[in-house]
Amino acid sequence: MATIGIITNAQNANMQNGLAALQEYIQELYVEHYDNLSSDKTPLKGLMEVSSSFNSYFYSSRNDFEMGDYLFDSEGNVIYVLKISALPKEIREQLIGGTAEGYATIYDANPSDDTARDNLYYECFNKFDIYGVTSDLKVYYCYADGAMLGNVKLDEANDSEGAINTTSADYASVTKILTDGGYDNNGDGAISVAEIRAVETLQLTNAQLNSLSNFSDFYAMTSLKKLYINYSGSTRKENIDLTGLQNCSKLETVWFYNATAKDYSYLARVKKLTHLIFYSINDTDLARLCGTDGAGKRTKRI
Repeated sequence: MATIGIITNAQNANMQNGLAALQEYIQELYVEHYDNLSSDKTPLKGLMEVSSSFNSYFYSSRNDFEMGDYLFDSEGNVIYVLKISALPKEIREQLIGGTAEGYATIYDANPSDDTARDNLYYECFNKFDIYGVTSDLKVYYCYADGAMLGNVKLDEANDSEGAINTTSADYASVTKILTDGGYDNNGDGAISVAEIRAVETLQLTNAQLNSLSNFSDFYAMTSLKKLYINYSGSTRKENIDLTGLQNCSKLETVWFYNATAKDYSYLARVKKLTHLIFYSINDTDLARLCGTDGAGKRTKRI
């Protein structure tokens, strides 16, 4: 995909004009619905609540990325990313870029395309070629490495707010794993945004692995770099479901000890993964790892 890295003066002027048109349109929506807005909500959340069309302009962290209430960027900010294809034509045609380097276009055409979805998430997480709106309805455009057009301050996650989707089947398991790992700093039995942001290395033991259905609730671990899957005993842990691990965009190392996964392709979708290590792996599993459902990474056999 082509990257928008350097913006010329002419492009900048056109982008600024597009941003101004987008800002004016959203402001008009806000004024139109003002009397129905809830006073205890931010302008963005209030407008989402009363306007189904406005709500449809955004990628949903729950529906599109199977996460909790928020989509986080690589710095842990909360971001609301616009789905350009859903905007009115007269606004859409004034905007340059905003397709997450083309991945949004592919995903919008086929939401069941997991690869497109993961690539789109990665671009959003790193703020490449996206338009966004802050909680106070200010618009901006990020074109490369988070470089931004638009004089806005991104919404910081509430450090004291819970970081894990409480409605998830694995909420209790993930919370206990992180609490046992020493990340519940205030001892309140819950994991906050600030606490989960500190998780860079995680080791999973027998009981913890047995308690997880998959890794879907790891999405908020925006700092996770090393994951150790350690299963002790005379029998191996077979067919671990890695679903959701692809959302750990900073993950660099995954270690399997006496364990195998059901589908290794989720690891191929972790863009920063550089080390995939197996201790005690047989030829059958090694062949499967390198096959069509494999990780697509260099594998070291120990």
